[in-house]
Amino acid sequence: MRRRRCKQCGKLFMPVGKEVICSVKCRQERMKERAERRKAAYKKPELKVGSIAWVNAKAREAEKILKLAEKLKDYEDAEENGLLLRLPCKVGDIVWEVNAERKRISKFVIESITIYPCNVIQFNWTLLEGIYKNIVGFSKAELGKTVFLTKEEAEAKLKEEDAQLKKLK
Repeated sequence: MRRRRCKQCGKLFMPVGKEVICSVKCRQERMKERAERRKAAYKKPELKVGSIAWVNAKAREAEKILKLAEKLKDYEDAEENGLLLRLPCKVGDIVWEVNAERKRISKFVIESITIYPCNVIQFNWTLLEGIYKNIVGFSKAELGKTVFLTKEEAEAKLKEEDAQLKKLK
């Protein structure tokens, strides 16, 4: 098979079938350029105030606003009835745990979240850096006490606990 030049970047490549572009990256760039050209070629017609097209456009906008208001109402109703739960972090987030005894801060990634019928939320984690204090994870009640969403908060808590230990000595 003969080598071909990519129509996007000009590199030589071995085609598979009737390909004219060398890689996925070049293909994506070419698709973006096409989309930009189409967007530039398409111009929305100007609507005159009071025209039928203008009234129809405003009616469509009003329908969208009504749908959004309905959706917001549903969310507010769910929140009032206790059906909507707002979590402090999501799966994949990084959390930091303070271990005052060893004067260390450990870095964990949230692997899963379990919600128990007794209104207890358990965040299960995997260690990335540091040491395990609790292998399983932590409950929502520990957030802000021993487990933090930012490293800065964890460092501040560790300094605070160090200061308290120095006062006791």
